Amino acid sequence: MPEKISIGIDIGGSFIKTALINNQGKILFLKKISTEAKKTKSKVLKNIITAFEISNNEAEKKHIKINNKLGLCTPGFILPNGKITLISNIPSLEEINLVKELKKNIKLKIYHENDANCFALAEHKFGATKNYKNSIGIIWGTGIGSGIIINNQLYKGYKGSAGEFGHTIINPEAPLKCNSCQRRGDIESFCSAPNIIKYYKYFGGQNKKADSIYIMNESDPIAKKVSQQSIKYLSIGLAMLVNTLNPEKIVLGGGLSNSKHYKQLNKLTNQFVFPNIQNTFKIVKHQIGDYAGIVGAATLTFK
Repeated sequence: MPEKISIGIDIGGSFIKTALINNQGKILFLKKISTEAKKTKSKVLKNIITAFEISNNEAEKKHIKINNKLGLCTPGFILPNGKITLISNIPSLEEINLVKELKKNIKLKIYHENDANCFALAEHKFGATKNYKNSIGIIWGTGIGSGIIINNQLYKGYKGSAGEFGHTIINPEAPLKCNSCQRRGDIESFCSAPNIIKYYKYFGGQNKKADSIYIMNESDPIAKKVSQQSIKYLSIGLAMLVNTLNPEKIVLGGGLSNSKHYKQLNKLTNQFVFPNIQNTFKIVKHQIGDYAGIVGAATLTFK
């Protein structure tokens, strides 16, 4: 297969990563700059354009021919009209059609997907779920999202919302609300990093410096209680996905995916699924890791 090279940009709450990536998933150049996420829309857009120019200038300097396409990855939910919503960590991009805005300055064909879809696509093409036709990629970090691969294709659903399983209500009587959607008892409200910290404080955790990693490592009795609650509800959510979609593999990425709990997650999820499909799937750790989003963004352009 002849080499194709594209620019990928991963826009996160802290940093924008920009890269030149080939169609084998190899990163040829990578740089990151500050998102300045709490600043104005125009400032964030300017930073995204700067990130594009950094990679484009690098390609020109190195005489690298790019495929005149740009792949974008962002948090949040992309509506059918192209606008982003539920992007709480970059509030100035809420209800913005990012592709339309960037086309004013970037004269390439632009592809845009959310971070969970890009993660799932990258792991499917080059990582932990390569050679599996049916898989699910789960982002387990600041939020909980998933990307679904069916018959080697990214599945987006009728309105593009397929994979938003983190906002599935599993306990409407829960005491705390989800940080992002402000509803009570969804999967994210029990399992995402900010909500894990909220539950630690709610249950009386005394370590004021406790972060989600400290808690998931079960570093004190309250941390263990919260960790086990999170694993239980995540397993219930994963079982729902297995019962509905019957994947061969589920790959976890995001800030909490380096958890020590894979054995327990597999065991509990198998207990919750329909008996006929127990042990027909496996929950595994990512292979591409922190760069899956940007690799997936570039991969959008290689279709």
